[in-house]
Amino acid sequence: MKKISTVIDTVLTVAALFLLCSVIAGYFTRKTSVIILSSLTAAVALAFFTGRLAEKRKAPKVKKRKLGELMNKFLFSPPEYAQAFTVRAISNRAIPSEKNGFVFAGKTAFSVRLVPEKIGAATLAERYSAAAKLGAKKLVILSAYGAETDAAETASLLSEPTAEIWDFEKVYDFFSKLGCAPTETMKLEPKKRKFGELAAGALKKQNARKFLFSAIVLLLWARFVPYSGLYVIIASISVVLAAFCRFRPYERKRKVKRK
Repeated sequence: MKKISTVIDTVLTVAALFLLCSVIAGYFTRKTSVIILSSLTAAVALAFFTGRLAEKRKAPKVKKRKLGELMNKFLFSPPEYAQAFTVRAISNRAIPSEKNGFVFAGKTAFSVRLVPEKIGAATLAERYSAAAKLGAKKLVILSAYGAETDAAETASLLSEPTAEIWDFEKVYDFFSKLGCAPTETMKLEPKKRKFGELAAGALKKQNARKFLFSAIVLLLWARFVPYSGLYVIIASISVVLAAFCRFRPYERKRKVKRK
């Protein structure tokens, strides 16, 4: 389905760009062949470069989703899974040893806390004192969501041993540098949204400008393309939707009913 929707989106984008380029080219020449060839070339080129730009903009979201799926495998597995994985990763560069829940590599103590919560000051204090007793020079807590504000501030002030709290992005980079990047994922099923939720999302206040901009563009195009009445109708609908997003009358009705 995603491939089909991508193809349809690409075709529609090229068609829209072709129409726009044809209108622009029509100002400079009246030869149909020149207009078609130049507009088609420009439309394909613009579609290609806009597609590449869209991919670059989506890259951080794709990476975040991938990291989330990798992290879920640790979060929803027994604690032994993350512990064993850390031992296996460190063994690629050093000879690890396990003491009191830590994975030691030299004088660095790694505490594996890949749980669905941030590391608080209490956890930091308990792990820090335990690492100090074992003679560690550095404490690294591997976490899923990083540290609470107070824990992060406290960790930066500790010196004997020093302490760091890594979120999963740093944990993933650490495993990758050791040549043991996680590959097992757990994908959570997306929540099925009802029609009302979809409509509410489309009619958000910040979308008013988008609807208004679309209306202006359609009205400008209506002067140069056939079936201009259709464009005017769609532009009018966009203006109504922009006003609906801006003033949100259904929210006022809800407030009145609550009173």
